Amino acid sequence: MTKKVKENPRTTVRFGKALMEHINRPYLWTTIDIENTSLINFVRYLGFKVLRVFPDGPDNVYSIEIVRLWQPEQIPLATCKQPEEAAEV
Repeated sequence: MTKKVKENPRTTVRFGKALMEHINRPYLWTTIDIENTSLINFVRYLGFKVLRVFPDGPDNVYSIEIVRLWQPEQIPLATCKQPEEAAEV
């Protein structure tokens, strides 16, 4: 993490939580270097889950694959497809 983030951890957490409330996607996915433990702890606090650890790049440095999923009720209705209503018999 950057020096400014380490100087202002509360601001970073508040901004991160607010940002997660305004994401209009069904999921977020990325990878993080395994040695960046402060970032891993931060994204886990924001609700991301670790999927796997794998060697990455030409040097086989290990990375962590993370994802955060949103439930349909958490996604604004304009961004998700609604199931078609069943025809009444």
